[in-house]
Amino acid sequence: MEWAKIEVKLAKENKEPLIGFLLSRGIHQWEENDGLIIYLPQDASLKTFLLSLVEFLYENSCGRWELAVNPIEERDWAREWREAFPPRKVGEKLVIKPPWAEYEAKEGEIVLEIEPRSAFGTGEHPSTRLTLILLERYIKKGDLVIDVGCGSGILSLASVLLGARKAIGVDIDERAVEESRENAERLYLSDRVEFIRGNLLKDIPVVEADIILCNIDLPSLRNLFPYLQYYLKRGGYLIASGFTEGGYKILEVPEYLEEVGREKEGDWLGIVWRMKEE
Repeated sequence: MEWAKIEVKLAKENKEPLIGFLLSRGIHQWEENDGLIIYLPQDASLKTFLLSLVEFLYENSCGRWELAVNPIEERDWAREWREAFPPRKVGEKLVIKPPWAEYEAKEGEIVLEIEPRSAFGTGEHPSTRLTLILLERYIKKGDLVIDVGCGSGILSLASVLLGARKAIGVDIDERAVEESRENAERLYLSDRVEFIRGNLLKDIPVVEADIILCNIDLPSLRNLFPYLQYYLKRGGYLIASGFTEGGYKILEVPEYLEEVGREKEGDWLGIVWRMKEE
């Protein structure tokens, strides 16, 4: 099969909307440089995708942008994909590794094995690492965790390995839900995690979570805020990433949330808010 390299160059502050567009089209793999690079098969759907991409760039005030589409030579994608995901230490305890990589855990380390189908779901993307680092810092044994936009299930699975009694993951993409369930079965954690297809928190039975995790784009995070009071207990934590510092500056945060922590990697931010007691 022949492939096309699609490169979109644009300002840093416009990457987030573009990432949201790609995710909405079921694309979870890309490279980052001055913009984003994705690889797609040169089939009948490519033209339709490119037309929708150009329409999105024009209609969403993305400023100056450049789009380049070039055919690429046949390559051993399976081998290159595997080489791209070595075991990675994230935070103080967690080590993320793919099934084919051997790794001998050191004392105190917790190994989380994930089948890498996207950078977001493996710890390779900064927003995932930031969320994991903050999760490790704030989670307590016995916590109930909700993972909004669960993707591969990496955050839900990390939660129970770090001591949560249960994690509930939700994603609007059925393929993500299936992938999450497969990863849970591989780790024999299916009895402690539940994955639901749904939109944000709308399709989850009302529970009082100790922690809600959101590795999602800013528009989705804004849409999530109205539901938090029904799902996050007083004194509980909302841990969010998936956005840059520039985007965060224009985010209107509800008064019932107070920022208590943050981490930064490059342009990406991870924020922790605490639900006020009163």
